[in-house]
Amino acid sequence: MPEEKLEIGQRVKVPVRFVVGRDGQVSHVEFLAAADEAFKKEVLRVLAKIPRFIPGWQGGKNVSVYFSIPIIFQVEE
Repeated sequence: MPEEKLEIGQRVKVPVRFVVGRDGQVSHVEFLAAADEAFKKEVLRVLAKIPRFIPGWQGGKNVSVYFSIPIIFQVEE
């Protein structure tokens, strides 16, 4: 678990970009900065479990879109 890599109060930000497909599924996950493998594995695990997104919409049709978010890991005191 990534928590084992953190000290109390420490924060690690892992910027991630992925594609939300026309069907709402997440694919093509990219890490936008260097990150420890434990954090990468946790991000991939969580993204695999999230429910489908509502896909992008353009010209009356569903379209694939990029989505970028920073995922922050932090251990509370």
